[in-house]
Amino acid sequence: MLKLESSLVSVDWLKAHLHDEKLVLLNATLPKVTGSDSPPEIQQIPGTRLFDIKNKFSNTLAPFPNTLPSEEQFNEEAQNLGIDNDSILVVYDDYGFYSCARAWWLFKAFG
Repeated sequence: MLKLESSLVSVDWLKAHLHDEKLVLLNATLPKVTGSDSPPEIQQIPGTRLFDIKNKFSNTLAPFPNTLPSEEQFNEEAQNLGIDNDSILVVYDDYGFYSCARAWWLFKAFG
């Protein structure tokens, strides 16, 4: 079983654990930041899943962008990505913008 001592992992740690069955890699890049509404088409770490903040992990009916989703919506979308309570998550974004931290915060907010 994987145990983490920190919320941050190194590239070496990720390389050593890349094939662990509980590891879930999430790319949280916001497409609007990249200048397009489609997911970025750039190289990703193998096995990465798209953590779509704009369309899946936000309340799209709210008057403001990227508004907190309901707990039900968050849980459903997380399960759709194959995430459960035993998953070890590694979240990143392609531009070092706030979207990676936003994804981390959403998981903290919803436990």
